[in-house]
Amino acid sequence: MAPDVILSDVNGGPKREQVFSIPALSATPAAANHALVVLDGAYMIGFGPRTAEAVRDLAEALYPDEVGTPAN
Repeated sequence: MAPDVILSDVNGGPKREQVFSIPALSATPAAANHALVVLDGAYMIGFGPRTAEAVRDLAEALYPDEVGTPAN
């Protein structure tokens, strides 16, 4: 696997340097770009009324230049 981004939980998740010091991750494109997205895990997998908001937050974290605030 060659992930472009590593997704981690904000609640007690490892720090960036800990994540990318793991041998299995240190040679990935994510490590080369220090691409770590940290979000609340329960928020991301809740599948409730906030699901659309969670999807948008993840999209903005992954694609900050492509995802913007929608026009009213």
